[in-house]
Amino acid sequence: MKLAILISVIFGLIATVFSSTMMGIHADPKYPGMCMVNENLILKAGDHENPDTCGLINCHSSGMTNFYYCPKKSISGCTKGEVVNVKSSYPNCCETYYNCPQEDGSVKVFVA
Repeated sequence: MKLAILISVIFGLIATVFSSTMMGIHADPKYPGMCMVNENLILKAGDHENPDTCGLINCHSSGMTNFYYCPKKSISGCTKGEVVNVKSSYPNCCETYYNCPQEDGSVKVFVA
């Protein structure tokens, strides 16, 4: 059990480099081996797409829960645009258009 928690924490720290993460304990004795994020969101152990936003929820049978969300990004001198494909699964749903004015007056569009 302690090894599983340690491994989860290590992977959570690694994932922080690539996304915004949060961790918490969402154990409830009424739902053993599951995560009760809230009254409307009770998850079996494993990975689940977040129904409310572009993100992933990883539920461990201990009740430990990892939440992975898109990192906050900004490109200097550019304006953040729309999400490329909001219906795509995480992390592909994080890709966003950025409109970047060029010296010649044109606008170059990047996806990041």
